[in-house]
Amino acid sequence: MQKRNTRDFILLEAFKLYATKTYEQASFTELEEKTGLTRGAIMYYFKTKEILFTEVCDKFLLKESSILDKLEVKANEVSSLNHFISEYISIVSDLKEYMKNLGIKNYNKAFINVTLQATFYYPSFEIKASKWQTMQIYLWKNMIKKAIQSGEIRSDIDCDVVADLFEDVYCGISYAGLVYPDGIDINRLQNALKFVYNSLKETKIA
Repeated sequence: MQKRNTRDFILLEAFKLYATKTYEQASFTELEEKTGLTRGAIMYYFKTKEILFTEVCDKFLLKESSILDKLEVKANEVSSLNHFISEYISIVSDLKEYMKNLGIKNYNKAFINVTLQATFYYPSFEIKASKWQTMQIYLWKNMIKKAIQSGEIRSDIDCDVVADLFEDVYCGISYAGLVYPDGIDINRLQNALKFVYNSLKETKIA
């Protein structure tokens, strides 16, 4: 197994542990069992449990498995707010399927569990997470502004309020996914986001 693949493999198995256990419960001993690697092999890549947990959070919560990077690309490609919403839903759906293929059936539950632990055991996590969310709301805000300028939606829209609303819809439905066996309900997310979008359009006078 190549070094990069070994490192990613360890991070994935560690993420699965932290997704279902507390930080204290997840141990190098159990990680050895899950990966089939020796303690020395694991510590070659991650010298301490703190370093391992930090990198798990960075990879799965803030970087590769977050929707922000993919959303930034789509924001430059789409021609309308409606299109952006469709791409957003597609990204969330793809992430759900990707996690399922990795053996994580309910990724919302996994992400929320790891996120809560990060607020205790990853000193700078809350600052990084806040920045991540601010950037995502900023993308929504820019798309809303463009939609106003193009006449796609009404001109009396408060961009800040509506950008927060779009983000809150996702966060709320994502949190609700905790109680569903397979996580977030994509249809529910789509219906909610489309409802908000339709409420922003010009009202036609009969």
